[in-house]
Amino acid sequence: RQSERVGQVPSANRKGKVLPPQILNKIDPAYPEQARQQGVEGTVKIKIEVLEDGSPGSVSVVTSSGNELLDAAAVQAVQRWRFIPAKDDQSGVPIRCTTYLPVVFRLK
Repeated sequence: RQSERVGQVPSANRKGKVLPPQILNKIDPAYPEQARQQGVEGTVKIKIEVLEDGSPGSVSVVTSSGNELLDAAAVQAVQRWRFIPAKDDQSGVPIRCTTYLPVVFRLK
């Protein structure tokens, strides 16, 4: 399975290039049953702090889907994701960074 590249913003001001983090293990969010029954769909934009070990640090909603249940389910799922951490391009040392990703809820 191929890793997905994600955009990132280094948490510290750096002069060198940064290799962005990649998603290593992505867990799909559970679709909240109440939202499913109501036919609610939406996209949640999530801010993720990716730590040096590839685990998520703080995870928060940047842009709401308009539904609190979907927003909460997205945050819960992303907290379980694992990443290949961002790395300093020159030294190859893993670094902490922040990235933003959409989590989409669509009824099938």
